Amino acid sequence: MKKLAAFLALSLLTGAAWAESRITAVPSTTTSLSATARLNFAVNVPRVLYLRVGDAGATINTVNFNVGLSGSLATLPVSDQVFSGALPPALGTITATDNNGASDGQVAVQLWTNNGTANLTCSGAALTAGASTIPLSDITVTSTVGGTLGHPGANLGCTAAARGSAGVNNLADVWTFGYAPSALPVAGSYTTQVTYTASQP
Repeated sequence: MKKLAAFLALSLLTGAAWAESRITAVPSTTTSLSATARLNFAVNVPRVLYLRVGDAGATINTVNFNVGLSGSLATLPVSDQVFSGALPPALGTITATDNNGASDGQVAVQLWTNNGTANLTCSGAALTAGASTIPLSDITVTSTVGGTLGHPGANLGCTAAARGSAGVNNLADVWTFGYAPSALPVAGSYTTQVTYTASQP
């Protein structure tokens, strides 16, 4: 008891601060006593934002559109064949192929974040073959019914769009790309690359 009293006296004299260490001292006839001390806890969770367009990993998938002709020109090649059809040749079937699962012009996409709403957009230049171009707006995009990650716009001329809600979001969809020109374009193999970006403030 004398040691405790000396300790308390020394603490008061030196002005020592004892954070959340408390003491209770009562007469020996007291039936109960208590002392409390608090402890703070903190959990630091990193912000994560994940975007996948096509296959997971480093592969950049490609969607190809093969423009067909109609009538006697539907099956190529045609070599020095008598032709009495209209000009310009009418468009036939346009098939979409890809290297992302089934060859159907469809691409699986996913966005995951634990940081609430994300802004999704895309950017790129027109498809080119030499000096000829096809605007990105000619490539249409539809999303799967019931999907949760709609494409940012009805074509590749993208507009920014907010996706998800507060908290954790795991959004997934299948985007189907299409190409339906009104007339036969200039011949060539047109290419471009479109970059999709998910961002958060």
